[in-house]
Amino acid sequence: LTLAGDLVVEDASISLDNFPRAGRPTLEVDFGGDDDEAEPTPRLTTALNISITSPSRIKLTGRGVNASMALDAKVGGTFNEPILTGEAEITRGRFDFLGKRFALGESKVIFRNAILDSRLDVAAVRETADLTATINVTGTLARPEIELESTPELPEDEVISRILFGRSASQLTTIETARLAAALAQLSGGGGFDLLGGLENALGLDTLDFGQSDDGQTQLTTGKYLTDNVYVEVRSAAEGTPGLAVEWTPRRNISLEAETAPGERQGIAVQWQKDFD
Repeated sequence: LTLAGDLVVEDASISLDNFPRAGRPTLEVDFGGDDDEAEPTPRLTTALNISITSPSRIKLTGRGVNASMALDAKVGGTFNEPILTGEAEITRGRFDFLGKRFALGESKVIFRNAILDSRLDVAAVRETADLTATINVTGTLARPEIELESTPELPEDEVISRILFGRSASQLTTIETARLAAALAQLSGGGGFDLLGGLENALGLDTLDFGQSDDGQTQLTTGKYLTDNVYVEVRSAAEGTPGLAVEWTPRRNISLEAETAPGERQGIAVQWQKDFD
């Protein structure tokens, strides 16, 4: 028998939090009994020849990913041992890494016979005022490899420091240095313990940081992305009324930031940048 056809996925959702799962464990059990073994009954096999396509209608979520994906794949082999080939392309989306948001660029997954051997070619980019950081995820689904690079080229600890805190690693506080060490451990696959990062996730925040204000007071900073291009941050010191900052990025190269600190300062800034080849 052969099961064949063309499938078009109009709408689908995949959660990376539940994928992949380990198979069910099995045990070889022998209850004894007659030595005579019955002749095995021939099993009926069904061959597969199915093509699956989707024009960017697959929603991919979980593990920091929120993206849309197009699919062009084929299922072969047999019903008991299917073989998946082809590739999936991420058309748009974002990736939250170390508590910060990266935009997914040209990325794809190339399927192999065994799903965990599928190859990854994913790039996620975050741009700041002084650098562009890129996370490259390669390897396989079973053993992904994460590398961090930047323009201009900087050491990994310096890049992560500027992503997390907006300044050089030499200017960090003790708590911020501990977060930087945890971030480097996560990047190298060692796990690491990030207390503030865990609190960020538990509270649903994009930023949670302890630092110092301009006048040397201890300051708590909390921030949240209301949409993909609107970010709100509240800065609370031990004394005085909390300050508020709102950043809006209407275009990729234009950003507007309004900041107010009652009794101290108020202002608005417009940033525009352009790359010249």
